[in-house]
Amino acid sequence: LGQSVICTPCSAGVGGSNCLTCQVENGHCTLCAFGYGLNSTSGSCNYCTNGEKSDGSGPCTNCGNGIGGPYCLVCPGADRKCTKCTVGYGLNNVVGNCTQCQSPSSWSDGTSQCTSCTIGYNCQSCNSRSGECLKCVPGYGFVRGLCRPCSSNTWSDGSSSCLPCSSGSGGTLCQSCNISSGWCTLCESGYGVSGSSGECLQCIGNTFSNGSLPCVLSSTPNCISCNHSTGECLQCKPGFELISFECIECTGNTFSSDGLNCTAGVPDCQLCNHVDGSCLICDAGFELSAITSSCSECIGNSWSSPGSCLLYTSPSPRDYCAH
Repeated sequence: LGQSVICTPCSAGVGGSNCLTCQVENGHCTLCAFGYGLNSTSGSCNYCTNGEKSDGSGPCTNCGNGIGGPYCLVCPGADRKCTKCTVGYGLNNVVGNCTQCQSPSSWSDGTSQCTSCTIGYNCQSCNSRSGECLKCVPGYGFVRGLCRPCSSNTWSDGSSSCLPCSSGSGGTLCQSCNISSGWCTLCESGYGVSGSSGECLQCIGNTFSNGSLPCVLSSTPNCISCNHSTGECLQCKPGFELISFECIECTGNTFSSDGLNCTAGVPDCQLCNHVDGSCLICDAGFELSAITSSCSECIGNSWSSPGSCLLYTSPSPRDYCAH
């Protein structure tokens, strides 16, 4: 009888338990399990580390040669689909490929699709590799990588923590502002908000503002200076006096040079200049001095015609006349 031969399974050869087929004469593996690279020289099966792939018929190679492309790190399946991409690249679990995230608006750690920075975080831009926020959406303060909503009377363009409105366009006179831009919307009373710059500008002269609008003219006629917060008149034009915040024109022989009170002009004057008090028309029996603008009584046989004393004449002699 001839000597019997016992066949040994390939798993007992140099390829080990991951060898699927082998050479019959020496047990050298010819096909390893998927994910194991075949060493054609030694016939062994070597486990492919992350970043490499093999279908078992050849050595481990970088996953970048598969469906996932050059940014695939792990591709263990027989279909060579990528299961983990390089950080900053999104993984399409259906197709198994890697797509670069659009920095700075999205990110991925490589195990899922690219995610918008704003989802749940109010982040405007982020690190495409880690998702760490770099800038928040306006109106949110950037604090240690987190976005916090700005509270009342604070603002942020998203690049810094929330700042007081006083640091915005209106300066220290600003009481309320746009939370995204710092543009002042309410100034201190007596200051108007500039529609072109958001600054707080002091009202002057006959203008006023409660702080929410630009400075506007007081509605009181003939007023030259008002309360800059309420618009109530404080001083009138010369020739007018201030009564209950209204400007009333001086009459007769009264005048006002300061726009506050009408005072009497020179004695024996009927009508004066309402600004400086110089007499324009004297009382009957008085004549007007062109030099002093004062009134002098007519004397003797003279009488008063408007502005001057005239000598009285009559067919019948008389010593005096009614002035």
